[in-house]
Amino acid sequence: MKAPVLALVTLIATSLGAVSAQAAGSRCPDQYLNPNSTVSLRSYSLDVSEGETESIELCRSFRIHKLYIQAEGYYSDAYAQVLVNGNVKGTLYVPGRDPHYVVTVEDTASSIEFAAIRGSFRIVSLSAVLSESDGGFGGGYNPYPDTQLPSHVNTQMGQISSRVIWLVNQLENYTNYRIYGQYLLPIRKAAAEALAMSEARGDASSSARAYYERLLTTLDAAAPYIDDAFEVDYAFNLAVELMSKREQIRRVLQ
Repeated sequence: MKAPVLALVTLIATSLGAVSAQAAGSRCPDQYLNPNSTVSLRSYSLDVSEGETESIELCRSFRIHKLYIQAEGYYSDAYAQVLVNGNVKGTLYVPGRDPHYVVTVEDTASSIEFAAIRGSFRIVSLSAVLSESDGGFGGGYNPYPDTQLPSHVNTQMGQISSRVIWLVNQLENYTNYRIYGQYLLPIRKAAAEALAMSEARGDASSSARAYYERLLTTLDAAAPYIDDAFEVDYAFNLAVELMSKREQIRRVLQ
């Protein structure tokens, strides 16, 4: 058994800034997308040597309600601080054996950093209770303001296609790899082609019609995804508008 060293452990959860600061193309595992779910953030232990800092990144920003921490100090009892966005959420006394701690956070963050200020320590396990942040379409937040379309889009199909692209980009943040590839990516590609053709040739162009029909086909194929999204609070408004755009395209093509 390892003999004790005094260690000061700092856990810093840093908040995500602008959406553009998120890792490009990052999508969340299914377990992250269940409201108020308890998610395991580590499947193996994490050792942090004195003077080093290790970071655990979430797939994007979440509201972190609680952290469940199992930790042990090397060679002696350790002391730890839990910080979120620079604010201390808890101070831990960590003996040589691996006790469990519950730290209430109630803050929005996208990563957790572990810094060994003095001595070394091991995080044996780390779990968190997560839910959507305020930016996840909660409360009175408006997920899609009216002024999203680029000013150069003039045709009706161009405006619809541009909006579909934006909606898919928003839904991507709440979708796993399999669902994105099966439903959302085909819609995004078809909408991009429809946008380009409508602006180049106009709504009434017979040569552009095939691209509009292809977009409608991909939206029809995504009906199971849209139906499931109706059951998820933070995706509900986006799914409603995506379905509305599908029916607008159908009307244009009649």
